[in-house]
Amino acid sequence: MNIKSSNEKFHKLRLHYKKLRYTCDALSFKQFAKSFKPIQNAFGKVQDKNTQIERIKRYNSANSVALQKVIALLEEEIDNDKRVCIEKSTKDTLQTMHEKFEKIFTCKES
Repeated sequence: MNIKSSNEKFHKLRLHYKKLRYTCDALSFKQFAKSFKPIQNAFGKVQDKNTQIERIKRYNSANSVALQKVIALLEEEIDNDKRVCIEKSTKDTLQTMHEKFEKIFTCKES
């Protein structure tokens, strides 16, 4: 995944993190579930701005310079938010989460 990946890909990944978080929460792995929250929130910002852009476009934005500027600013912010998502989803971070997840479900000792 990179900054040019579609907003939909970021949204799908956010949903996967969300499912993992809520599953761990339901299994009473509260601390581990909390480790997903920062990543989920970062990906949520991309989705929130994408939703805002889609709503603005419904208001005949092609004929409004002001709305076009708002859309451009939101798209710029999405790029920044995607960078944050990528930073929070480093290979090392995901590997650490995977190892914790594996320990929980295989009952391995630390």
